Amino acid sequence: MSSNAPMKPLTAANVRECARRAFLGEVGDIPDPGCAGLMLRMREKKVTWSYRGKLGAKQKRWNLGGDHIDPTTARPVQCRQGRAPCRQRPRRSR
Repeated sequence: MSSNAPMKPLTAANVRECARRAFLGEVGDIPDPGCAGLMLRMREKKVTWSYRGKLGAKQKRWNLGGDHIDPTTARPVQCRQGRAPCRQRPRRSR
């Protein structure tokens, strides 16, 4: 595949393949090009969805669930609209 080709968001088939690879002992993070910060993590023979972003000045990681979660469910509405939730300003109470 050409390096200039646009990457496609992760699919359910990708999740199944990553679960198989994780069961065989592979470790790694697979970023979802459909949503900045969203990734599929392969650790300890299992697969989990996580979201990485900033909260204030600190980097944070939020675990979203396992491989039973569909990629379209893991992708928040904000990411589908091109905005990561942690990049939005919280409303200030007055």
